[in-house]
Amino acid sequence: MMKKANLRLMAVAILSVLTFSAPAFPGSLRAWGNGSTGQCSVPSGDNYIAVAGGYFHGFALRLDGSIASWGENGEGQRNIPSGNYIAVDSGAYHGLALKSDGSLVTWGDSDHGQNDVPSGNNFVSIASGDWHCLAQKSDGSLIAWGQNYNGELEVPDGNDFVAIDAGHAYNLALKSDGSIIAWGRNSSGQCNVPDGSDFIAIAAGERHALAIKHDGSLVAWGWNVFGQCNVPAGNNFVAIAAGSHHSLAIKSDGSAVAWGNNVFGTCNVPAGNNYIAVAGGMNFSLAIILPDDFSLEIVGPNEIIENSQNPYEVVARYSDGFIKNVTSLAEWSVEPNDIAIITGGLLTVDRIDSSEYVTVTAKHDDGETDIAILVKSFADAASEALVKVAEDINNFDPNTLKNSNMKNALSNKIDEVLEMIDAGLYEDALAKLENDILKKTDGCANNGEPDKNDWIETCEEQEQIYPLIIETIEYIESLME
Repeated sequence: MMKKANLRLMAVAILSVLTFSAPAFPGSLRAWGNGSTGQCSVPSGDNYIAVAGGYFHGFALRLDGSIASWGENGEGQRNIPSGNYIAVDSGAYHGLALKSDGSLVTWGDSDHGQNDVPSGNNFVSIASGDWHCLAQKSDGSLIAWGQNYNGELEVPDGNDFVAIDAGHAYNLALKSDGSIIAWGRNSSGQCNVPDGSDFIAIAAGERHALAIKHDGSLVAWGWNVFGQCNVPAGNNFVAIAAGSHHSLAIKSDGSAVAWGNNVFGTCNVPAGNNYIAVAGGMNFSLAIILPDDFSLEIVGPNEIIENSQNPYEVVARYSDGFIKNVTSLAEWSVEPNDIAIITGGLLTVDRIDSSEYVTVTAKHDDGETDIAILVKSFADAASEALVKVAEDINNFDPNTLKNSNMKNALSNKIDEVLEMIDAGLYEDALAKLENDILKKTDGCANNGEPDKNDWIETCEEQEQIYPLIIETIEYIESLME
C-alpha cells in the first residue's frame, strides 16, 4: 500500500525489455503531511534516486546503492542489511529491496512471512503490499510471498509483464500490450481494472489504484471516500504514486499534484518544477527533487563532417560539481533525418547535399535538450582547411621562405586548388596538392629538417601548415571514393 516512487517516465511507449534502471538524475528528498513519528524528517543530501513510504517510516535509495531510512522503528523496519541495492519498496512495517546481483532482501516485521524471500539472483523488479511482497523474474514471470488471506499470492501465469505494484492485499501488473491485470482483495473495486491497452504506468494504494494512459492522461478506480480517485484533468502526466488514501502525480513541466485525504496536509504539495519522483505513505508524501541550478547539456563537437561518426552524450550537472552521464537513458533524434542519425551516443552522418545546421535532440527523463550542429561536406571541409593554410602562410615572416616571392606563389597555388575543388575537379586538386604544394612543405615531416625542395625553410612554420595540407588531401580522397 505504501508505495515506492514510480520513476518519472516520458509517456511515449511500453517497454518490453525487463530491466531495472535508476532515475536519470539523483536529487534531494522532500516530505509533507503527518510527521508525528518523524516520517517527514527526511535526511539531507542530493544523491537519492528512489523513495518509498511505509506506515510511519520512509526509505530512500542512494546513488551509491545504500539505503537511508527515517521515522518509526518499532518492528525493525529501519534495520536495513548492508548491501548494494538497485531498488527499494516498503510494506506497512517491513522493507523489501533488490540487490545489484539480482537477489532479494527483506527486513522488519515478518508476522505474515514477509521475510521468507525466494532464493535466486534472477529478479528484476519488486513491489510490496502491506503484509505481502511481489517480485518479477528475468524471464518475466511473477512470484509473491507473505500474507495470502485474499489470494494476493496467486500470481497470474505468463511472462509478458512490464511493471508491477502492490496495495493492501491486492496486486497490479502492466502487460506488454498495455493492458492491466489485478488480483487479490477486491472489497472496493480495486481489482476492477479499466478496459484498454493504452496504459503505460500503474500505482496501487490501500484500496484504490491509478494509471497513466498513453496520451498522458490519468485514470483511477477503487475506494473513493476521500476523492483519491478524482483524478485531475489533462494529458501531461509522466509519473504517479499512491499512498494510503491519497494519490500523487508529476506533470511534464516538473510540477507535482496530489488529491484525496488531506487531513494532515498530505496533498499540500510544495511549489516547484523540479520533481522527478513521488511516493505515498500513510497520510504523508515523499518526493525527490532536483537542485534549482541543475542543468543538462549535450556534449560533443559543434561541427561534423559528412560520412563521419562523432560521440555525443547528455550530461547532468549539479551545483556541487557532481556530473552524471545520462546518454544511455536518452532517446536521440536528428532533423532532417536524411542527413544524420544518432544511435546511443554516436552521431553518424551518411550524406549531405550542402552545408547546413541540424538540430540534435536528446529526449530524456527530464525533458529534451537541443543543440544546433553545423554539418559540413568533405568539399567544404577541404576548402576550409586550405583557406587556413593560406592565412597562415600570409602571416609568416618573409625570412622563413627561400625568397619573398614564394609567399605569393604558394598562395596562388592554393587558390588554384580551391577553384578545382569548387569545380568538382577532385583528381586535379589532389594531384596539385600531392605533387606540388606538399613537396614544398614536407621536409621536416619526412627528415626532421627542411630539404632542398622546401620553399618554407623553418620546421616551426612547416609544422603549422603540414597537418592541414594532409587533412585536405584526406578530405579530397574521401570525395573521390
